[in-house]
Amino acid sequence: MTSKGDHGGDSELETSAALWIYSKGKPLAQGVSSDFEWPRYTFPDTKQSLRHVDQIDLVPTLSLALGLPIPFNNLGSVIPELFSDSLDTLETATRVNAEQIARYVKEYDNRDVVWAVDTASKRSVGGDVASKIAHNRRIAQVALENLRALWAQFSVPHIIAGVVLLALSVAATVALYLGVRNSGPKWDDYVRLALDTAITTGGITSSVVGTVAGVYTRDPAVAIKTFFVSTAGIASLLLALPLVFRDRKASWRSVTLRQAIGPAVLILHAVSFASNSFVMWEDRMVGFLLVTMALVSLWRALTAPMASLRLRILLFSLGLAVIARVMGFSTICREEQQPYCRVTFYGPSGGPSDWGLYLAPVAALMFVPRVIAVVLSWSKSYNGPAPFFIAAVWRLLIIVNSLYWVFEWMETWDGLQPARIPLVKVAKLWIARISMGVSFGMLPSLWFSSGLCIDVVKTNDQATGEEEVGVYGFSNSYGSSYLLFLLIMFAPVHLVSASAGQVILCLVLVAVLLYAELIDAQRDALVMKLQFANSSTPGAFDGPSGALVRPSFSDAVPLALLGMLAFFTTGHQAVFASIQWKAAFVGFETVTYPSSPALVALNTIGPLLFVAMAVPLVAIWNVSPRPNQSVPVLAHTVQLALAFITYFATITLASAVTSAWLRRHLMVWKVFAPRFMIAGVILLAVDVALLFAVVVGFGVTSSKVYRTFKSVSE
Repeated sequence: MTSKGDHGGDSELETSAALWIYSKGKPLAQGVSSDFEWPRYTFPDTKQSLRHVDQIDLVPTLSLALGLPIPFNNLGSVIPELFSDSLDTLETATRVNAEQIARYVKEYDNRDVVWAVDTASKRSVGGDVASKIAHNRRIAQVALENLRALWAQFSVPHIIAGVVLLALSVAATVALYLGVRNSGPKWDDYVRLALDTAITTGGITSSVVGTVAGVYTRDPAVAIKTFFVSTAGIASLLLALPLVFRDRKASWRSVTLRQAIGPAVLILHAVSFASNSFVMWEDRMVGFLLVTMALVSLWRALTAPMASLRLRILLFSLGLAVIARVMGFSTICREEQQPYCRVTFYGPSGGPSDWGLYLAPVAALMFVPRVIAVVLSWSKSYNGPAPFFIAAVWRLLIIVNSLYWVFEWMETWDGLQPARIPLVKVAKLWIARISMGVSFGMLPSLWFSSGLCIDVVKTNDQATGEEEVGVYGFSNSYGSSYLLFLLIMFAPVHLVSASAGQVILCLVLVAVLLYAELIDAQRDALVMKLQFANSSTPGAFDGPSGALVRPSFSDAVPLALLGMLAFFTTGHQAVFASIQWKAAFVGFETVTYPSSPALVALNTIGPLLFVAMAVPLVAIWNVSPRPNQSVPVLAHTVQLALAFITYFATITLASAVTSAWLRRHLMVWKVFAPRFMIAGVILLAVDVALLFAVVVGFGVTSSKVYRTFKSVSE
């Protein structure tokens, strides 16, 4: 450190340390190495130069001293004083060192670095051993200097281009969201025209720009890269142009708390990335923000026009807040969080936690299926395929999933006889394979081929004698059918998650249902208040109303926070050390490509993807079909999906900006850069998940409703 006590910067005194090596034999400084000139350095405020070695020199030195091969990716040079018994010994050490570095450079395959090392290798060498030692040393130093120059550079133009593209994509998504919200029934025309114009104009313009770049550089790769980057930038810019011409004064005057709370939370979340402490404790912060959003809903309960609605909003808000707090009990700790963090996701020995092993089967057997049945019964939607699908097939499936991790724990249980271990392994293997078969085969087939979750009851009117037809579950035809699709997506994520993660996923599923009911209750309260305000005749609001309240951006924010909280509480952090590699062996005895990487990816971002696929559920929950008419459920679904994407795109932009701005920060590669990496992966995964959910999940659900009631989704 410096004389002032500074130790976190990049100055010489802050990045250097003393190295002391003890020799039982003759003094190291008096060997044959003393005949050569080795690197020396004069530190600040000193007059005498000292022998200087790089920290990376320790690895090849210790490797050869212990008789081990030098690690492939190490670029250090051996410390010659430790091989100074004879010139031949020193020559052998430096030659092995140079050959190892040359192999690495060849595999790295950077044209400039390879050329520099080849040039150094081909220089003439004298016949004496001392010349060979100097030659080997020069090869190692040339490789290190060139690779350091390559790695130490931050391409500021590329960083700026990436940040600008991310910013334009966020603006384009916001513009599409506002366009869908404000265009009413013509929203699809707006989206089609905007996308056609942006993509066509961007493609034509970028083809010219790419051609010019290719001709100028005479490099086809540059032309292709320029074309794609320009297309993305120009298309995003054109999509974002409507934001420039909006009437901001009129918009700000009509902002309510319901509309403002979501953007405010997003801004707080994004700004927090400027502090490494907030990034390190993001798991706690996300839980706090989610509870805050839930408690804000309590204020809306006070303004609901009916006591039943006030009670519903109150209970659902409190339920969501309680679940968020309970989920926060499951934690894993980053290195930087110590000693203020206690791991609960894993047991004391690093194995599965006891509470996870006990609660996962109980939640699968009795809790979650029962909660789903009760919630569906509120809208009389626990009919049709729902009882068999949920109470029989799906319940057995998640019970089997929980048993897989019980068997996983039994393999290392001291009370299990060694002779029984192969049987446990075989049982565990086939449990996982059966679960995968049901999840990807039986359940989707059952959902595709089944009808809506309704029950048609025919009765005779005693007064007139006419036959009357009642449809139980009609009011939630969209939501109940889509919920079955969502349960299919839940099953594989549940399988690859450890026992504690399975308990958390069950809580996430319950939280999604409570939030869907909360949004429905708030919609009902808002519709009734509007009817009260617009009605001039008493009792006019008692009749049935087909009015629908379009979702706001704030409706998507709790789901985004719930997804991030699910990511953290299922045993993950924005660090590579939190990756749960055991998931790679679910259903397989050895690492199998591409299944094993896919299983690890599903374990890591699966909880968040499940919440992303729940976005359409919130938009269509308890929305009644209109026989022989159209219902704007597709518009509401797309609007809510765009809001959800906007949240994660903004988070990715914020993490990119802070990583770029703080690229010389001490914690950039431990905190800021990994957070940006996971943000980019999550954004891409969320986009794909929402596209799949809207096209497949909502598309099939809409076709079922149309076949039954001739109700068009628009």
